[in-house]
Amino acid sequence: TITSLIMRLLADSDTWVGEIESVDVEKNTATLLHNCEAPFSLAETSDEITLTHTSSVEYFGNVTGGVNVQLALKPGKVTMAKISGRPIEDRLKAMVTTGEVLRLPTPTSGGLSKAYVKFDSPLRDILDKWVEEGFEHHLIMVYGDLRQEFSAVCDILDLDKVTL
Repeated sequence: TITSLIMRLLADSDTWVGEIESVDVEKNTATLLHNCEAPFSLAETSDEITLTHTSSVEYFGNVTGGVNVQLALKPGKVTMAKISGRPIEDRLKAMVTTGEVLRLPTPTSGGLSKAYVKFDSPLRDILDKWVEEGFEHHLIMVYGDLRQEFSAVCDILDLDKVTL
């Protein structure tokens, strides 16, 4: 949540939470996904937004029904970041990287929002560092290159950071 708020304020635009579904190290790409929420502004057109039934709310809120926003994220330059909520060695840390959202190779389905990202840094290095540093599976994405701005916020907050 804090990472999302920081990114939203830096970019003055909507953020998206995602997690890795699949990777292609040779193409330096990954498909990211998430269910439930996705700001409509992240779709290329409103025709690409579908609202579908979800049972996720039942698992977490003990209520029936709910809605997933299904869409493919629009193409464009993005920054992806994470502030670790599980500090190692009693220090919070952050990771930030950039890439380009490309058109999905296959349509999204199942009430998921998806992004197909070509990373600027070698994906193998990003994944190795992600695991080595103990980051959780969710990341925050925002349109634009905010690496320097996010890094400056980490300095102000005295967070250890990994920039790739």
